[in-house]
Amino acid sequence: MNEKPWIAKKAVSFLESAIAPNSRVFEYGSGGSTLFFARRAQEIVSVEHDPVWFQRMEYALLSRGYRNHTVRLIVPPRDDSKRAADPSDPASYVSGRRGWRGFDFQKYASAIDSYPDDYFDIVLVDGRARPSCCRHALPKVRSGGHLILDDSHRTHYRYIQEILDSSGWTKRCHLGWRPSPSFTCIWQKRPCP
Repeated sequence: MNEKPWIAKKAVSFLESAIAPNSRVFEYGSGGSTLFFARRAQEIVSVEHDPVWFQRMEYALLSRGYRNHTVRLIVPPRDDSKRAADPSDPASYVSGRRGWRGFDFQKYASAIDSYPDDYFDIVLVDGRARPSCCRHALPKVRSGGHLILDDSHRTHYRYIQEILDSSGWTKRCHLGWRPSPSFTCIWQKRPCP
């Protein structure tokens, strides 16, 4: 498995310079980014919704000798009442991704709530129910820290853009290519005076 986040290349370059050995990172969705962070940061916490992928990540982390990680499996329960919910509404806790309609991602999105406010240096939102995840993540980013949203160009992520842009967070966006186009925005929380 590749040890790189699957986000715009310039965003990866930014992360390479932003992560320090004492950094604390939280991510929604695990993968190459988990390995990338585990190699560089003091602590990496990931939440994953897919049991098969979770097992694969646990094996990849342990086989490389990384011990600074926590990967939590939070399988969303089926809730057919959520099938018609709006994925852009952070209070709906649903995913817009085909195959995941009719599932409730509230426990997944709120997994970060068990950590104190201002705890994480970086929060990467690259999993399911991203508006809901961002809603929970915002207070957990430390002053001067960063929130990263991949595929931020999607219209149902407009809420995130509006909240962060109106809150005084500094934004930079990067367009890149994976096998498909990737638009990744990075917001920095205003440092305390």
